[in-house]
Amino acid sequence: MAKQHQQKKVIPPKKKPDTSLRQFSERWYAVIIFVFAIAIYFNSIFNNYNLDDELVTRNQRLTSKGIGAIPEIFASPYYQDQSGYKYEYRPVVLASFAIEHSLFGDNPHVSHFINVLLYGLMCMLLFLVMKDLLKQYSPLLSFLIVLLFTAHPIHTEVVASIKNRDEILALGFALLSWRVAIRFNNTGKIIQLLFVPVLFWLGILSKSTSITFALLIPVSLIMLKGIRLPRLFLITAVLVLPVIFYSRLYSVVELILLIVAIFISVLLLYLIKDAEFDLKKIRYFLSEKYRLYLQPSIRETQSPSSLDFGFFKNKPTFLVLVFFFIALAATSFWGIFIGNM
Repeated sequence: MAKQHQQKKVIPPKKKPDTSLRQFSERWYAVIIFVFAIAIYFNSIFNNYNLDDELVTRNQRLTSKGIGAIPEIFASPYYQDQSGYKYEYRPVVLASFAIEHSLFGDNPHVSHFINVLLYGLMCMLLFLVMKDLLKQYSPLLSFLIVLLFTAHPIHTEVVASIKNRDEILALGFALLSWRVAIRFNNTGKIIQLLFVPVLFWLGILSKSTSITFALLIPVSLIMLKGIRLPRLFLITAVLVLPVIFYSRLYSVVELILLIVAIFISVLLLYLIKDAEFDLKKIRYFLSEKYRLYLQPSIRETQSPSSLDFGFFKNKPTFLVLVFFFIALAATSFWGIFIGNM
């Protein structure tokens, strides 16, 4: 008998998903956001100086000296009056005005144009960070979120007031640090990790409100990127370093408490996110105990895994509630030790 040769089915190799279209749309989304931000605030370029702009522009004792005053700027407070009153330390934003003065002199239209340009770049950067965090979703979602952020009227004062450039620079550098931290989580390259504290430090030196990103960046990586614990600790550690050197706490004890609070908050959230909670049994005990004791026959036909417990049925809902209370506690602690610096 002749052997019958069975033809083997040849399974074609799986085609890799074409990412070129997605990348093309992401680039156009970023460009549209940038143009949209410029268009919204373009009319502010023709404004003059207003309100507190003189604190950083005309006749300011440091910025009016130009680029040559940059070393003195980094050794001086942000504001100091003739009576000796002084506050804050924002050398990066003052250095930007000093450079601007050397190149263009006192020109409010140039200052407004730079603010609008920086705002457009910052919004575009926000889209890139959102897109990296929400990688599993369509970039259209990040695009719509950032469009809403860009057009929100609460940002009008930040862009239209020359003095408030510190807000734009602070968020911009924080976002750069955030994006590099995401890249490090993806690649594990040490060179990227080294850039995280540098960019974060520049954000803090623009305005101290950037300090809050020392918690926000690790939390986002835990909740949205599934970061491993060693890399999480590395990123948290390099973010804590600029906070330590900048924070003007009253004692070494408070400084240690701050560091411990950041690490414990991050670790606790990581454990909550990563652990497998047996919530079904807990919900079963809390919501069904009484009914099952009244109707013993139900015990034989229903198990905890087959019961519907409504609002707490899904684990993410529980995690959101837990995270809310952790964030509330962390914010209170942060206000005690950071808000009173």
